[in-house]
Order: sequence, then C-alpha cells, then structure tokens
Amino acid sequence: MNLSHSKEWHEERKKGIGGSDAAAVLGMDPFRSPLAVYYDKIGELPPNADNQHTRRGKLLEPVIAEMFAEDTGLKLRRQRFQKVHPEIDYLRVNLDRMIISVDDRGPGVLEIKAPTWRQAEKWADACPDNVYLQVQHAMIVTGWQWGYACAWIGEGDLKYYEIARNDAVIQAMLDKYADFWLCVLTRTPPEGRISEEVLARLYPKSTPGREITIEDPVGDALRRYYAANDAVKQFEKAKKEAAEEIKLAMGDAEAGVYIGEEHNYAVTWKNQKPYYMWDTDALSKDPELVRKYKTKEVVKRPLYVKRKEVARVGQQDAAPEIEAENHL
Repeated sequence: MNLSHSKEWHEERKKGIGGSDAAAVLGMDPFRSPLAVYYDKIGELPPNADNQHTRRGKLLEPVIAEMFAEDTGLKLRRQRFQKVHPEIDYLRVNLDRMIISVDDRGPGVLEIKAPTWRQAEKWADACPDNVYLQVQHAMIVTGWQWGYACAWIGEGDLKYYEIARNDAVIQAMLDKYADFWLCVLTRTPPEGRISEEVLARLYPKSTPGREITIEDPVGDALRRYYAANDAVKQFEKAKKEAAEEIKLAMGDAEAGVYIGEEHNYAVTWKNQKPYYMWDTDALSKDPELVRKYKTKEVVKRPLYVKRKEVARVGQQDAAPEIEAENHL
C-alpha cells in the first residue's frame, strides 16, 4: 500500500508497532516513552507536526541513500509501501530503502538518518542503540538477515555500519511487543512516566471554569513538586551569587582559567553578537502588518501550585495564609 506520509499513512501507523516505535516500546528511546507510543496507538494524540528535524530528514533521505550507494557499491530500491509481518499483523515497517541482494544472504535493510552535528559522538564507533533496534525490527517484519544503518552527520561525515540479524535480541523484542500490544488492545496504559510533550498533546487547552478535587496519591506528587521547587530557588540563588563573584574577578577579561587541587576551570565571559528586538508598540499601530506576519497561535498552560496551612481545631476562622506560590 503506497501511502507516503499522507493522513492515511498516519492512520495506518496506529494499527501496529512500526520501526520508529521499536526503541520507545522497549524503553530505549531518548525522545519517546512507551506511554507516548501507547497514547498514539489508541488515538489519543494528534499527529506530530513537521519540524525542522523531520523536514531535514525527508529532504536529505534520497541524498544520503545516493551517497551510501556510491560509497559501498550496493544497489538500492525504494519501498513505497508498508510491509506487515506475515503472522503478527501488528508488526509493520516502512523501509527507507531495500538493499538488493548481491550474494546468498538475500536482500537487506537500509535505515537512513540525518542527525545534526550535536549527535556526532553517538555515531562515532557504532550506530546508536535506538537505531540498531530499528534495524532489528525491520528484520523481524521482513525476515531478512542483514542490513545497514547510515547517517550523514551535519554536513560532514557519512557513517554507516553493517548490522547482522540477532535472534536473541529479536526474541526479547517480540516478548516486549506482545506485552505492549496487549496494553493497547485492553486500553491499559503501560507502566512508566509520561513526558511533558505527551501531556501537552493530550491536554493542550484547559476547560474554562472547570475545577476538580485532587486525591491521593497525587498529594505526594504535590509535596515533592513544592519541595523540589524550593530547592531549585535556593540553588538558583547560590548560582547567581557565585556568578556575581566570578564576574567581579573577571572584570573586562573575556576568558580566565583557575588551577585547583582537584579540578581546573575554564571561564568565558564575552559579548555575544548583537541582535535587534522588534518595536511591538509601533507594530501594534499597524494591524494590517501584524495580520500579515502573525505566526500560528501559541497556547501555553503554566502549572501553578499554592500551598496553604490546614486550619486546626481551636484556631480562629481567619482565612489561611498562603505561604508561597510555585509555578512551572
């Protein structure tokens, strides 16, 4: 089925576990949790909007594929349809490229990535674990025995690593997959913490005027939140005071070094490139200009927590004093 990245493609992805879900379901994705995948599969999350990283990947994928083919001499074929496991219909994969068979091993998987230079270290000697699992997932669905993970780091080095099918890893993946998909079928959230990103997508807007009574065990979370926020304030105060002392010692110097008994420190305090700010007052006087260049609506939901003393028997009926207000 050729769906490309259409609305239908997003709907098809909800019907099973795909390659990009593999590491997240296994709890080994640095960017997504099993809960995020779960809410996506049961249809509670809207599709992720394209961002600069996903656009970068889509644009560079054919370029990286061509570079890989030139470097290795291997022939590639683009797969424009989703593959489904012949026996486990919730296991699916959209291959970046198929490596055409050149020996008795049969065809292979090519997984393409376009990470920025900030991720270069993760690709120094091998592909990252989450990408390795993505290739193993593709082998589960296709039944193939080998593949490559390939990445063009920033605009620099092309890295690629051959990956053999690992049946021990695959069996462990299949066991985890079965447990996870049972959660999806029974609408039972898997264990684990939920990320801020998922919360923002689940509940982007509040209902005006709606108030609820929060019950335990969330009371413990409120106490931990309040204590942590107080600690952050103390650390921020200590950091600010230390920074002031360091800046006084630096004067007009751009850089400094400190040689200590246990640690050496390098310090920089230099001017950044000047930037300009918009005169919003002047712009507001030209509604047509504002309308023309206004970007999409941004909705924020900051969390505020107030703590009050509980009135005890025998105390006066004065309104309880609000000690402080913490927000996030």
